Amino acid sequence: MNCPLLARLTRVLSRFHRSGTDSTRVVCTLRSRARTRGVYECLSRATSIAILFLTLSVSCGTFSKSWTRVIPRARRELRRNFLRDWKRTLEDGRDGENFHTSKEFEVRIISLRRGRERSLESARSLDEQGITWSYHDAVDGLDELDVKSLNKYAGRKKRTRVDATRHIPRSTLVQRAYDDTKRPSHAMRQSLHERLRFGCYLSHVSLWRRVIRAEAPLAIVLEDDAVVSSKFARALVSRLDKLPIDWDVLFLNGCFKKFGPALADGIRQSRGGLCTYSYVISAKGAFTLMRRATLRSEKPIDHVLDGEILAGRLLAFHADPPLARTVPKTSTLAY
Repeated sequence: MNCPLLARLTRVLSRFHRSGTDSTRVVCTLRSRARTRGVYECLSRATSIAILFLTLSVSCGTFSKSWTRVIPRARRELRRNFLRDWKRTLEDGRDGENFHTSKEFEVRIISLRRGRERSLESARSLDEQGITWSYHDAVDGLDELDVKSLNKYAGRKKRTRVDATRHIPRSTLVQRAYDDTKRPSHAMRQSLHERLRFGCYLSHVSLWRRVIRAEAPLAIVLEDDAVVSSKFARALVSRLDKLPIDWDVLFLNGCFKKFGPALADGIRQSRGGLCTYSYVISAKGAFTLMRRATLRSEKPIDHVLDGEILAGRLLAFHADPPLARTVPKTSTLAY
């Protein structure tokens, strides 16, 4: 197998072997260097060793695209676990002034005009508790996408994938996206998925923009496959009043949640996570996201939030136990 990268990494491993260095000594050495040269260099070397063993575990000729995601994700989790001072962030939140909110609020349900029936259970869970709600019209990725929004919010790779189906009539796109008998090509399926995912992206962005323009203190957001828990209003107000005054996001539930310690009863520190089907965002949080993170991004919207939390630009928390859940529905993103 002729692979220059593998040969180079093998030479590195051979040096460890010839010196008689076992794994325990490697770890001790890394810890020692962390004290003298800083944690960044230590983690860089640790990542390099992880890359070495990953590379040795697969053939250079069969390295699939899915594997190329492993390294960035591994580095992200190293940052999450070692580079952020989460303890200090939590202590600052406990020591500062608390946020106070009105007991009267309105929930926004993000819903496609062509798919209002999907939100019936969401609406029912709110109506049964007398909670005011309204629709926030989702951006339909199968419609002709606004060029200005595309250039402003989509990265180059995302724009390229969307452009692949730009000149196909909407009726054809609907059939190809949701009719399994049509069996679209991989390239078309990828483009359809990207269009629909970008529509989801713009739906949240437009809601955040609405919060800023209305000078509202916060927005309570549900996607159309989410329902709220019993006694939702009382539980939500109780949690909001325990948040620090400079909070940005309170996740009512989510996926792959990264919990930190408890801030207060019913609230835990968020160290990231995915899914945006139920959350509360403050005006400050909306402004922070709109200022930079959402611009020319290659990421889905939930990855944008996760990245900003990890970078320390969003102060986020999780409701625990959660205050919302999803109900099984077919995805609108053409997976």
